[in-house]
Amino acid sequence: MKKPLLKELWLVLFFALAISCKKDTVANFSYDKYYVVSPDIQNCQAGSLNKSSKQAALARVNYIRGLHKLPPVSYNTAGDELVQQSALINAANAVLDHSPDASFACYTSNGAIGSGNSNLGISLSTQVRDFSDDKNVDRWLTEEYSQTIGHRRWLLDPFLKYVAYGRVDGKPKKSNYGFVSAASLKVINDEVADIRYLNVEYVGYPYADYPTALFLKNGYLSFSALYDRLNEWNNSYIKYNTAVIEVTTDNGQQLRVSSISYDNDSEGLPNSIQWKTEGLKDNINYNVNIKNIQADGQTLSYKYSFKLVK
Repeated sequence: MKKPLLKELWLVLFFALAISCKKDTVANFSYDKYYVVSPDIQNCQAGSLNKSSKQAALARVNYIRGLHKLPPVSYNTAGDELVQQSALINAANAVLDHSPDASFACYTSNGAIGSGNSNLGISLSTQVRDFSDDKNVDRWLTEEYSQTIGHRRWLLDPFLKYVAYGRVDGKPKKSNYGFVSAASLKVINDEVADIRYLNVEYVGYPYADYPTALFLKNGYLSFSALYDRLNEWNNSYIKYNTAVIEVTTDNGQQLRVSSISYDNDSEGLPNSIQWKTEGLKDNINYNVNIKNIQADGQTLSYKYSFKLVK
């Protein structure tokens, strides 16, 4: 069953404004690296991604899901046109919008559908830059430029069954920037995965031994409880209004937790709590204890550990 789209979904945007020159990203852009047919933004041609680009995005999604012991997703080519046209709209207009209308340059109905059912990302720069498919996916996880974590929640949704990925690179139609790279990952689908036998009780971020490249120490940690594996919407029974979060080291040092917020929005699992923790360091084991969670008349607590490793 397709997930209902709540208003909050449209407000979750990932915007990477890249105008500085970084040695590891500046390159002479090669369309052959990503495309079978190159996009032409000025003429509203979305182009067509090659198989290796799609598979790179899929592999990165599944690598990240594997870090959380979540099942891999498959690639659904039926979504290709939707995400490619979505990326074109965002690239042409140099903006991110989950509900574009006919006033947008290069608007198509397929592009609007794709934008409304996808994680969106965009990077703008004054010169040609090459942003890898891996990096596009990573930014949806880290949420570096967002105060909310909707993209992360979709990537780490245990019920996610398949994805489709699109990107468009070139000069935008409606911007003074010289180069734009826009990406779309379709994550809202008519079907959900059957996870009744999945031995996972929660999705904590970060979790276990976690690559430092996939976590920002000044960013948000997060947690969602997998309370019901048969019906995703029953996971909205989880309530965090009385929850207490503790983050400690193995020697008992307690770290300060701040910027706590929570919701039951339909962005992946319909329960989420996020927070920031000060003083996190690499190669130290941290223990997370989230207690006094309410769920359908029960009081629950969850404990897990993580270590940031290179």
